[in-house]
Amino acid sequence: MSEDIEKETIDVSVENLIVRYRVALVAILGAAVVVLLGLLVGIVVRGKSIEKGIERVEDIEFFLTKDAASLDADGVQKRLDDAESKLVPLSSKSGIVGLRASMLLADVYMMRGDNDSLGKARSVFLSVASSGKSSYAVPLALYNAAVCSERLGDLDGAVSGFEKAADFDEFVFGDHSLFSLGRIYEAKGDADNAAKAYQRLCDAHPSSSWANLAKSRLISLR
Repeated sequence: MSEDIEKETIDVSVENLIVRYRVALVAILGAAVVVLLGLLVGIVVRGKSIEKGIERVEDIEFFLTKDAASLDADGVQKRLDDAESKLVPLSSKSGIVGLRASMLLADVYMMRGDNDSLGKARSVFLSVASSGKSSYAVPLALYNAAVCSERLGDLDGAVSGFEKAADFDEFVFGDHSLFSLGRIYEAKGDADNAAKAYQRLCDAHPSSSWANLAKSRLISLR
């Protein structure tokens, strides 16, 4: 009997507590719902913003390359200037939008081909590589930075870039990175390291056409 009375007393106390703080509880639950809705809206808005950003980069790339073969030098320069002006602000964005805009911006600088532009391209590529945010973009950025370095006459920088790019096992240009590495070592007069690069290419990519060229270079170096 006493247990029933005690249980009834507890139930009444809980009920009174709920009634007493009902407004506060409703407010807390309401705030939680608002926060949750805010998070969901933020995710949707961010997703749409990223989608629009990617579309803008793709549009810039499309108009940059559309019928490019029919353009004269002035037309090409105008296209490059227009693309650069649109890509610079996009390249400062975070995430995939900034990454893709940066890679395309660096390509634009490379297309110009003068030393100042090549230096800018290399800086952008190295910045992308140092961010380490994309397993695909990093080796490609290192590879392109190495190409810029070679065109600028910086053979040590080219060696560094091609070596790092070749260290990525699944990199699509891994075989060419190693061949370029061997070729540059030859240009530097370093036959031993050139042979090592060519041999590494033959071992890692035996069916590559670059491996066939590497074999001929190995014969010449012996």
